[in-house]
Amino acid sequence: MQITPYSNVNKVLDSLLSELQIVLGDHLVGVYLFGSLTAGDFDETISDMDLLVAITHRLDTASFNALDKMHQRVTRQFPRWEGRLQLAYVSRHAL
Repeated sequence: MQITPYSNVNKVLDSLLSELQIVLGDHLVGVYLFGSLTAGDFDETISDMDLLVAITHRLDTASFNALDKMHQRVTRQFPRWEGRLQLAYVSRHAL
């Protein structure tokens, strides 16, 4: 799917979405892109990717640990994005 005009970014986003669906299942409400990618001043060489992940409930320890492992897998798959993937997990209630 072409979410952004950057094919490399789209590959990372596709991977993240797939992984989030596996880890969170029915607890995933939505994933929302924000920041420079949506504001138009994104630089693929230095910018980070900002995502808000809406979930049905607060993260428990098991979910947090599973998401941490997922982040590590994605970073291994896309090493140039290490330290540049910024995901904020927020419960639907908090939104």
